[in-house]
Amino acid sequence: MQNTKIKSATVAGILGLFLGQFGAHNWYLGKKKQGIAHVCLFAASMIIMVIAMFMAMSATSSPYSYYRAATSGTANISVALFFLALFIMMGNAIWALVEAIILFAQGDAGLAAKGYAVATPYTAAPVNPAAPSTNTTSAPNTNATPVTTASTAASAQTPASTTQSTVAAAQPVPTPAAPKPKQPMNPATKKKIIIGCVIGAVAIIAIVVACVVIAIVSHVDYGETYRQAKDLKEDVGELYTNYDCARVVSSVDSDWTSESTYNKYIDSCKDATDGIDEKIAELEKTAGIRKDSALSTAFDKFKKEYTAMVPNADELNSKLDLYKTWHSYVVAVDDLSASDTDAKIQSAANILINSGNDSFKTYGEGWLEQTMNYVRAYRAYQNSSYSDPNRSQLRDDMYTKQSAQRTWVSENKPDIKELAPLDFSDTTAMYNAYRDFYELLTATYEEHYNSGSGDCSELRGVVYCS
Repeated sequence: MQNTKIKSATVAGILGLFLGQFGAHNWYLGKKKQGIAHVCLFAASMIIMVIAMFMAMSATSSPYSYYRAATSGTANISVALFFLALFIMMGNAIWALVEAIILFAQGDAGLAAKGYAVATPYTAAPVNPAAPSTNTTSAPNTNATPVTTASTAASAQTPASTTQSTVAAAQPVPTPAAPKPKQPMNPATKKKIIIGCVIGAVAIIAIVVACVVIAIVSHVDYGETYRQAKDLKEDVGELYTNYDCARVVSSVDSDWTSESTYNKYIDSCKDATDGIDEKIAELEKTAGIRKDSALSTAFDKFKKEYTAMVPNADELNSKLDLYKTWHSYVVAVDDLSASDTDAKIQSAANILINSGNDSFKTYGEGWLEQTMNYVRAYRAYQNSSYSDPNRSQLRDDMYTKQSAQRTWVSENKPDIKELAPLDFSDTTAMYNAYRDFYELLTATYEEHYNSGSGDCSELRGVVYCS
């Protein structure tokens, strides 16, 4: 490429260092394609960065109760876009830096070699035209006009001083020596300089990226923790004020509590605990719990109190189903009498036999056997006449079977509270632990509040979170 305007490698290198993202050095040297490429890369990185910022803001300010899944996905995408923009920007900067280093290393000689006009041309030194030539010989002039004798004589009579002056005047004036051309840099040295500069630039960029990553990773988003804890607060409060779980345990052996009423206790207890496990697990994953030791300690205390009282959802539902089965059996047995049919007695036993619990099944089968022994003896005695000589023996047999049945029940009756232990008698410790955790979280979030989230109220620069 030929460019008639004078260019400087130093100017081009400085432009590459300070304005390389925009391709200023390429525009200066007339390399339009490379200049356009730099501008496009810079524009693309800025556009992606702006998109990431808007997505991050929307993820922070979206109402958590309605956009929980979307918020989490949006935040992850915004972080990915931010790193993509940073990667493009850093790549563009490294490209410009390498071009600037090459310009500095090659200097004006490199531009001149590529056809650019430079301020100091690097050409060979000109030959002195006044220098005498030793290789030129004069041939005799055979056609010259003979010199007259008078002329020759006159010349011979010229004074010596005049001849010397003429000769001295004819000597050429010495010209200053041409500047010594700049020697090109040793290619090996040039390569080492370029590699060193590139390694240094990459190291600096790596340090900057590492600092950015550390800043992002170490940043604690208390807002996410606050929103989830606020959502969980309602469930914890409902469990604290709901006494139906306690009634499930206290009324399981009571035949005074109807089956329909007891089943309402069961359903209410399931509703009060439904979803709390999942919310606790999600809350535990948030940055506030993971990165703040004080919050983590307070949260662990609450979680310990909660899990000591409420087992996981599957285990709790399984135990509540056992409680429901046992209470149904208690109510059914209370309604029995020795005069009832075998089918009714069998139906009561089947509540335990078909429960799916081995302990219940074993007890139901044994209870059915002992009860039927007593019922048969009772029927035999009741069906005997007063004149029957065996009536007394039948009566004694009835009492013996009845006593045996009662003794067997007292010795083998399973304790449902030991078989499936549940204790909702005191929810105060659990509630107080959560209250302490929530108050600490609220105070922490007020100190690190994100004004764009709209989570809390602000009055004269003071944040109030509920």
